[in-house]
Amino acid sequence: MNCTDLVKNDAGIADIQKYPAGGEMTAITIRSLTNLRVAAKEAAAMHSRGFNAFVRTRLIEELKKGI
Repeated sequence: MNCTDLVKNDAGIADIQKYPAGGEMTAITIRSLTNLRVAAKEAAAMHSRGFNAFVRTRLIEELKKGI
């Protein structure tokens, strides 16, 4: 089941919001400009987080906005 299925099946908002944070870890590659990567690492450090945790958190926050 994916997030779209949850929405189509009228799942509760709590279930839909929990979905992006579940599952196993997987490796991805993102091509980005060097300056953007440096700025993102600095933003992560300002939030006392590592780069990967910061990116995951921001992605989850963006996905929640669409719900």
